[in-house]
Amino acid sequence: MINSFDGGGAERQFSILADYLPFKAIYCLETDNVYLDGSKHQLNFLSNHDKKTGSIKKYLSTPFYAYKLYKEIKHREHIQILSVLERSHIVCYLLSFFMNIEYVLSFQLSHKSHYNGISGTLLKFLFKKIVKRSLFCIPNSYAGEAEMAQLYDIPAEKIKAIPNGYNFEEIHNRAAQSDQFQFPELLQQKYILCVARFFGQKAQDQLIKAFSQLRATHADIKLVFAGTGEKMEACIQLSLEEKLKTFVIDRQTYTGDYDVYFLGFQRNPLVLMKHAALFAFPTYYEGLPNALIEAMICGAVPIASDCPTGPREIIAPNSDLNTLPTTYELSPYGILVAPFDATTRNPQLAITNWANAIKHLLDNATLCEEIKAHLSARVSNYNMDEIIKKWNVILAEIAS
Repeated sequence: MINSFDGGGAERQFSILADYLPFKAIYCLETDNVYLDGSKHQLNFLSNHDKKTGSIKKYLSTPFYAYKLYKEIKHREHIQILSVLERSHIVCYLLSFFMNIEYVLSFQLSHKSHYNGISGTLLKFLFKKIVKRSLFCIPNSYAGEAEMAQLYDIPAEKIKAIPNGYNFEEIHNRAAQSDQFQFPELLQQKYILCVARFFGQKAQDQLIKAFSQLRATHADIKLVFAGTGEKMEACIQLSLEEKLKTFVIDRQTYTGDYDVYFLGFQRNPLVLMKHAALFAFPTYYEGLPNALIEAMICGAVPIASDCPTGPREIIAPNSDLNTLPTTYELSPYGILVAPFDATTRNPQLAITNWANAIKHLLDNATLCEEIKAHLSARVSNYNMDEIIKKWNVILAEIAS
């Protein structure tokens, strides 16, 4: 069970896993579906809610979702539910009071970072109870495993991280489809790529400020965004305020002399990843970011925020997961930069750190080639065949 299959990293990952794991049925709280192939999998919707439905209404509707699911599965025996994303977790918790079910929780982001303020404190209090009634917990990063275990007092025998998995052959094949890309001339440019939804969490606005600073010494470099979301218009306006010549898909006629390109949702961003000079990932917090790993599979040199959780174990796997650079840190697999919110007393310093880190890579072609040479070996740990083995071991243990 999952909130929906609409546009996020967790949604994409579990649309892939659906082809490999022995699910008897797939239930969605909402109707949006970008990723799951309806010709191969039957989707069961528990409401007519979609991405236009407000978040508060969706949370308040969790008892309704639980009731609808109860009606769907009440005649089944020995029910085990793999729950993905937090509203689904709440539904499982509510349902467990009215029928005999076992549920496994898949955690996809840093709760410590995401849930703040009064509402966040209340939700973390609720999640602690949800976890206590669960059968098992599966975060998608090792840092996330440590964080969740501490935050919710989860015993070691009840939690184990399983990273995201990827079909390398499919990724390489799709990355090679440059002839199908709408703006083939852009692929010949030298550009920094950022692929993410435009939410406050993703910090694209801060990347624009760092890029604006970088332009003083690197006027030939472009910044390309792929994604949509509620903060996109604000980022477009910021780009214009920074005096950057800004292209927005479906608004301007494409030419190669823009500074910043907003390309909207791209069904195949892998083509952009393959041709990017750098892949920038400036987010405030994550789980285990799909886009970052996919970019590395495509051979893009990564520069990422050392945020909780995920980027450090991807880019600097042999380092202490609790390390935090004061500026930026070079590894054989890319660069980690202090998160934008790590220097709240001097936000301009964080922007300068990012500009300097990007400049360090752009000025060192040999270093970039060395990083590229190491990427294939690093990302091999995320091959879907290996990840499915981990899932099968856990699921077999749970079933027994």
